[in-house]
Amino acid sequence: MMLSFNMVSSTAGSITPAKKKIILAVDPGHGGDDAGAKSGAFLEKDICLLYAKRLQELASGYNIEVQLTRNNDESVPLSNRVALCDKVKADLFLSLHVENEQGTNKAKGDFDIFISGKAPFAERSGNCSNSIFTAMVNSGIIPGETAGCMHNPSKVCSQCIGLPASNVAVSKKEGVFVLNNAHVPAMVMVLGNIKNTQAMQNLVDHNKMDLLCNTILKGIVEGAEAKTIPKTGCGPVPQSNDKYVFARLTPNMNN
Repeated sequence: MMLSFNMVSSTAGSITPAKKKIILAVDPGHGGDDAGAKSGAFLEKDICLLYAKRLQELASGYNIEVQLTRNNDESVPLSNRVALCDKVKADLFLSLHVENEQGTNKAKGDFDIFISGKAPFAERSGNCSNSIFTAMVNSGIIPGETAGCMHNPSKVCSQCIGLPASNVAVSKKEGVFVLNNAHVPAMVMVLGNIKNTQAMQNLVDHNKMDLLCNTILKGIVEGAEAKTIPKTGCGPVPQSNDKYVFARLTPNMNN
């Protein structure tokens, strides 16, 4: 399914550009013969590319330069995706995906951010993921006062009770590879659950797409300038013995 949108932009409040230019490598997951997750007319590879391109179009207002690992529907080896970071001297690597969670449209986990607790840039990755969640709360995309939930998947917190370990998206080959091999702070962002029809319809809604993209960019700016991870959520700064630390909340994008 090919997706397109107009150029009307919904912002997450006022735009404050980064003090220093940020080079962001954005990786639209899958591509070419690898469609990724599928459900009805929705294909993961199309949704990820749609969001990557919109992030690129909106980024200049935040003093962010976005470089894409693919610009069209093509297969790109995982090693080449990670190598882009070195080529463009990226400050941050963001890999976009959607989840393929089995079950009904009521399946949980519509938005996730994964980082590697073992990576040398774990704290900076955590800063960005936490700041993105904070921006999502402040813009009303997700409810509540908590900025996020970051923890070892083996230590389930109150926000994640009832979510089976099989839902951890970084168990997928792509997520594990990029988190383990990126030479810069890296995040795997799961934009939604392709099995949730309503969530997917909201995800490709032009205004809601722009709101989410602007919020992500705003969080990246704030995370890049943060010195430490705020004491919010249920977990501390990722420790070296944590293989994967992740955040999970369900965006309130139904309105």
